[in-house]
Amino acid sequence: MDASPTLSNGIQSTQAIPAGPTSVMRHTTFIPQARVNDPAAAACESGGQFGGDNRGYSITSQAYRTRLNLYFYWDRNDIAAGKNVMPTWFYPNVGTARNLKATLNVPVVRWYPGGPPGYTHFWVKVSHSATNPFCENTGPAINYNWDVRVDESRAYAIAGFHDNAPTHEIYYGTSWSAGDSANWVTVHQSNVNSFACLFGPPLCSQVQIRNGVGSAIS
Repeated sequence: MDASPTLSNGIQSTQAIPAGPTSVMRHTTFIPQARVNDPAAAACESGGQFGGDNRGYSITSQAYRTRLNLYFYWDRNDIAAGKNVMPTWFYPNVGTARNLKATLNVPVVRWYPGGPPGYTHFWVKVSHSATNPFCENTGPAINYNWDVRVDESRAYAIAGFHDNAPTHEIYYGTSWSAGDSANWVTVHQSNVNSFACLFGPPLCSQVQIRNGVGSAIS
């Protein structure tokens, strides 16, 4: 597997990020089509289709395969992680459609480097894996790994990799509140290449995640 790039180079931009009491980094994976043919290289079932999410890129859509939200609470210097996986539907050519829910494994490691009094920034490492539930022990998985650093001015830097399937989207929202009201910016978008890419290298190269806003990240 490719090594994750470091954040030490510093990703800078003149784009302003408005301040707010809470901000959120959101990584969602989804299948753009309503249904996709069962790819022999990426499934344990044969002779049918898998259900998709029938949509394009969207910050707030509730149609997805997996979702991770990292919430940064600046008023109390804390972080919370929210994660969810949707059921996988399989439509066989013969027989009844059925669904299973995958096991979603998202270890989140966080740490708080020191700084001057009154200064806060978070540094978080995420490792995500969700395997096809119809072949949990042997099947391919939706994998991604990244590091993100966010400071009190809401500047951020993110770096990592993901498999080239399914479609991935990452957004960063400031002044976030319940109901998904936030000042959102697009961090990363990558369309699915082939579902065989769920097996990762060497079948497919992984896609790099690298973006950032704000001169405070260095």
